[in-house]
Amino acid sequence: MNFTQAVASVIGKVKRPDKQSMAQQEVNAALLFYLSRVDHSRCLVEGVFTGTLGYTHSIPLSSMPRFRKLDWLKYPNIRAYVRPLDTRELGCNDDIRDKWYLSGDAIQVNLARETATLQYSYYKHPPFLSDTSPDYWFLEDHWPMIVEKATSVIFNDIGDADSSRKAEALAEGYFTIFQGDLTRGTK
Repeated sequence: MNFTQAVASVIGKVKRPDKQSMAQQEVNAALLFYLSRVDHSRCLVEGVFTGTLGYTHSIPLSSMPRFRKLDWLKYPNIRAYVRPLDTRELGCNDDIRDKWYLSGDAIQVNLARETATLQYSYYKHPPFLSDTSPDYWFLEDHWPMIVEKATSVIFNDIGDADSSRKAEALAEGYFTIFQGDLTRGTK
């Protein structure tokens, strides 16, 4: 199922063609909601940061389209990972070598060895779908929970709390079924 079909399915369930734009918004919101609950390997992007030779680097998040969160960061071509540092430890932890933390619009990296290059992997947010760009793997594979989640929100908006609860329960039931595939089946 693609985006256009999912929106049509939502409209068919709520029987309110005047809620077309809300259905489009809620299908996208449901994608974001469910993909934020799991770390799916199909949402991973690997890349290489190249800066100047040094012990510290600032990797701009703008270089990582649709950035959600960092999975790993490491020295190039060796198995030496840079570990995350909780920002609450910045003033307390004297040893911040081979650690990274997120600050503002950049990932700040402090290294024990000089390098100009770092390899990374991050999870990305899903794209914003529309009728002109309707295809996305997650919607094709897991459309029932997306449709039910969007339907639930629209039922709630029109004041049908009972139908909203039922659709929400169905969406969560589908998520429970798919969760094993989403978390273990791809790693």
